[in-house]
Amino acid sequence: MLALSLFSPLYAQKNGKNNKMPVITEDTRKQSAQFADGLREFYADNYTAAERNFRQVISQNPQNDAAFFMLGKIRSANRDYAGAAYYLGEARKIDKQNEWYLVEMAKTYDNLGEHKQSAKLWEEASKLKPDNEFYLFSLAESYLNQEKFTDVIKVYDRLERIVGVNDEISNAKKNIYLYLNDVKSAVAEYDKLIRLYPYEVKYYNYAGNIYLTNNVPDKAYSYYEKALQIDKNNPLTQLSLSNYYQEKGKQDESFKYLLMAFRSPNLIIEEKLPLLTEYFSAAYRTKEEKSIKKTRQLIEALLEAHPESIEAWGTLAGLQLLKGSYQEARISLEKVLSLDNTQFEVWEDYLYTLVQLKDYQTIANNAEEITELFPTNSMMLYNIGVSFLKIKQPDKAINYLNQASMYAYENTLLANIYNILGDAYLALDNREEAVKSWKLAQKKGMTNQDIKDKIVKAELNN
Repeated sequence: MLALSLFSPLYAQKNGKNNKMPVITEDTRKQSAQFADGLREFYADNYTAAERNFRQVISQNPQNDAAFFMLGKIRSANRDYAGAAYYLGEARKIDKQNEWYLVEMAKTYDNLGEHKQSAKLWEEASKLKPDNEFYLFSLAESYLNQEKFTDVIKVYDRLERIVGVNDEISNAKKNIYLYLNDVKSAVAEYDKLIRLYPYEVKYYNYAGNIYLTNNVPDKAYSYYEKALQIDKNNPLTQLSLSNYYQEKGKQDESFKYLLMAFRSPNLIIEEKLPLLTEYFSAAYRTKEEKSIKKTRQLIEALLEAHPESIEAWGTLAGLQLLKGSYQEARISLEKVLSLDNTQFEVWEDYLYTLVQLKDYQTIANNAEEITELFPTNSMMLYNIGVSFLKIKQPDKAINYLNQASMYAYENTLLANIYNILGDAYLALDNREEAVKSWKLAQKKGMTNQDIKDKIVKAELNN
């Protein structure tokens, strides 16, 4: 079907008298077969063979616009858009009325970044088919790339007359109006949607947010007030009111609405997490009890709505570590690990917490899992080695400490590894290896009196 529709000689030979059927010559048949072969190769992605076939068609019939078109398609497929433009131009010289050629040429100019040229062609195409949404969207994109924003708006207006007022077009127009600093027109886009959907709360919030972010809070509040009348528990409205009162300097009122929004499972967690991060960062930075308390309240509210949130449990653990509440932090971190045991930072905090609690047995119990996940992390291997020594299993301690020494590069860590390694050898009554390890610790910078005394004592007892 495509071969017949594209191969113009089969339909171009018209007999003006009595509308007789055209005479199909042997040459025409050969060209048709050659063209069909080219199409088959093209759709098999064998562009070299396809191009060879289409060139042979053109060599027999230089007026074969379809063959030029297909050569243009091959060039486009190979991202040679300049070459594509040449062949498509040749096709259009032969048949200026062909809509396919027109559209493919417009796409090619867009790919070349020649948006002024593509806009002319998309305009021409949209005049041929005024109701074609794709042509109009493409025309709008061409104008947008030229920063002809007024023209973009006009094209979107044409689209609205075809498809009606909708979110996608209104949002696009709103963005342009805001770029042009036309706040009133940006809000008007949502006013149109409000008239169509008077009980859709989100449009009141969107309109209010535009006024709020452009320093017109009083106009913003009138939209939020209407949204509250429709649904007083809507989390988007609560979030908007939190921002509104923040702008007004009413911190307690702002936090009250933020807490409401966090409790709602209808507000996606992705909206909440950046705000939680802000509060946690402030708490971590200032260490102020009021800031820590607010962060804790937000975490608890978030967990009420999303009890399996890894991020919330992780942030709670961070807050507990900040306060030195290691037993509480342990519970939170174990919850995170039960949900996802692959995160390095979580294991790092968990090991730190267990060390603070002196729970070396739990570290040893998790040794296999940790080393499977992080086989080359020297600090974790060191902590595992220390833990095995603490629970009086020096042979296993030596194994992990030797592994740690293979992957450690920083001298302070290496010195600590060799120091504990020496202690482990001493626990096995291997004073010779103990002294070697302690001397390596000295070599890496550990020169305190304690290690000197250990070396002297071991050598005297040897």
